[in-house]
Amino acid sequence: MALTLLGLVAFDAILWRAGERVFSSVGTAAYLVAVTAWAAATVHALTAHRWLYAREVTYIVAAGCAMLGFGAAVLRRAAVARWAGWAAIGWSAAALTLFALPSEDYPPLLVQFVPLMLGIALVRAGVQGREVSLRAG
Repeated sequence: MALTLLGLVAFDAILWRAGERVFSSVGTAAYLVAVTAWAAATVHALTAHRWLYAREVTYIVAAGCAMLGFGAAVLRRAAVARWAGWAAIGWSAAALTLFALPSEDYPPLLVQFVPLMLGIALVRAGVQGREVSLRAG
């Protein structure tokens, strides 16, 4: 999760340069809260040998909201393909809805798929931009 946080901070910087400052900052801050909650739960589980479900809930909700924020940021400023923003919003909203349903079988890392989608869209945007500049040169 720390690596995902670093990637989202870098993506936040890209969105800042594109002019998006609100949703990307909210997304980064929410994911920082999520990672902190997960780290606290993990440390507690290793030291007290008991998992804190409340910290897991904090992670799930904060991470889901963070990914919604990044999806909205992508839609506001087309730094990457708009499909990535819609996919991030759809996936995150579905994950949070699934979490709200009464079940104990929710995978807490379900929202981790969103940074993968955003990364793929970012790489594709970079490759397509490079191809355009190579053709022009």
